[in-house]
Amino acid sequence: MRRLGLLVSLSVLGAMVALPMATSSAAPAHPLGKYTVKKGAITIKDWRVLSSGGKAFFLGPQGTSPKVTSPLDHPSFGTNVDANDPQKDLAAGQSETAVAASGNNVVAAWNDASGFFSGSTTSRLNLSGVAFSGDGGTTWNDLLGLANNNAKQGWFGDPTAVAIDSTHFLVGGLYLPAAFAGGQFSCHSHLQLAVDVLTAVGGNKVSMSHPIVAADGGSICDSTAAFLDKEWLSFDPATRTLSLSYTAFAFNPPLHCGNGEIDLARATVPADPKDLGKSSFQQIVVWPEEGADCSSTPVENEGAYSTVAPNGDTYVAWERNWFTNLFNGDPFAYMKTALIPAGSPSPTTIVTASLGQPNGNGIGGVKSTDFVVIAGYNRGIGNDFPRTTPAVTRWATSS
Repeated sequence: MRRLGLLVSLSVLGAMVALPMATSSAAPAHPLGKYTVKKGAITIKDWRVLSSGGKAFFLGPQGTSPKVTSPLDHPSFGTNVDANDPQKDLAAGQSETAVAASGNNVVAAWNDASGFFSGSTTSRLNLSGVAFSGDGGTTWNDLLGLANNNAKQGWFGDPTAVAIDSTHFLVGGLYLPAAFAGGQFSCHSHLQLAVDVLTAVGGNKVSMSHPIVAADGGSICDSTAAFLDKEWLSFDPATRTLSLSYTAFAFNPPLHCGNGEIDLARATVPADPKDLGKSSFQQIVVWPEEGADCSSTPVENEGAYSTVAPNGDTYVAWERNWFTNLFNGDPFAYMKTALIPAGSPSPTTIVTASLGQPNGNGIGGVKSTDFVVIAGYNRGIGNDFPRTTPAVTRWATSS
């Protein structure tokens, strides 16, 4: 018998029970407009909902970031250490960092603008920058980027990382049709999420696998395909369960209207993680898209983060009505959490984890920071996507 509860943000307790969803009849579906982008046959209704990596794919390089023409001194800020080597940069701009550690071995990954100018999608210099430290972060080896052996695909950042054991790490991200750096863009290119296996081999050195596809949204030339975004890896060493949560954006009314479907790819990591490519990832729909016919009230679902329990169960938390609360008549956002038991093809329990929050609307709706323009934040409005973490007898969800 499971004895799990939810410890919700601001320490409000909620039981694992189904709760009513907020509804609104005040607004039509958000139409296509000036923020709509298209690449191949894939339409994104509003590019503002995408990750930085997703924006890089659809919009390309933005602004006039200067090309680095001379070596730069390593920046210094207190006792911080720079994982990236500025002398290897071709352009200014890094963001979206991810870190995983086991003992003294540490992996850091980030979006790297140098990938726009590398000259080849199979070059190790790409949009998914990565570095490794074998001494607890005291010194770093800038590895330039993740390995790639497919010229029709390229790494587009938005990294996520987990430690499998003391010497093996997984770094995942957007693995998309080659659109820059001389890539061979074709209808054989797919909208994918993939991982590379990094193996520590001594000092600050690692070996890398070829990309291992965890989820596939379809061909860039297929109008029914989905753009997969905002991925997050989690891993349980006891059961060796690997979970990758993400949001799928598809626009082909009346089947899909680009409002976001919460999905999960799950696999068992072999004893040798480099054999993960031989495993089959289980594909799970956690929460289907709302307003898919483009004629009803749009409700955005995204910002999914997964956590795997020691028994192999996976929990996925995400934000419902983020961004669409700005215009659909319901100003509240809802923090949702789903339980997908080990081996289950679908969730068995979904709750509104934000139920009972102060200043809420009584059915789990809370005020989101997407109403706030944050000074110095390069995305303008904020997000408060929820996270889950295991505790002794309960699960904590915070945002």
